Amino acid sequence: MRHAEAAPGDDDDSRALTAQGRSDASRMARLLSGCHWGMLHIRHSPLLRATQTAEIVAQTLSKLNGKAPQPETDSRLKPGADIEDYETIFYEDRAGGCNLWVFHSPEVMQVAAWLTGLRDSGFYFTPGSMLALNVPQPNPAGRAMVVWQAQPEYLRDVVSP
Repeated sequence: MRHAEAAPGDDDDSRALTAQGRSDASRMARLLSGCHWGMLHIRHSPLLRATQTAEIVAQTLSKLNGKAPQPETDSRLKPGADIEDYETIFYEDRAGGCNLWVFHSPEVMQVAAWLTGLRDSGFYFTPGSMLALNVPQPNPAGRAMVVWQAQPEYLRDVVSP
């Protein structure tokens, strides 16, 4: 998941979500909740907008499904990381369940490309967008199947925050 919409600002690390970003994060969590996947981890970049997005997703999942993992800050998800950082996290999280990462563009597109074998230009992540993948084991690179990709702006009339 790409973090939801953040307010502009000079200090990139501390840009907070806008009201629309908070609403969109909740909306995307409601969509995820309906899948009834056993969420194992919610990892997020240490930047404020990713932290806030992850917290909203966890709170919404907990409210709707009765439980959700506590969001975990992972500095390897910050902007500028390379694919080796993401591979390491992936192999830590692969234990047979649903794992959510909240991080940034263009890295979210690069990870999607690495897992699916498609070009990163084949993915478009507006703020708050989420991609669900079915990832085969043990060698996932280039073999993941896209289950769905959703953008919050396309759900505004059908999923309440």
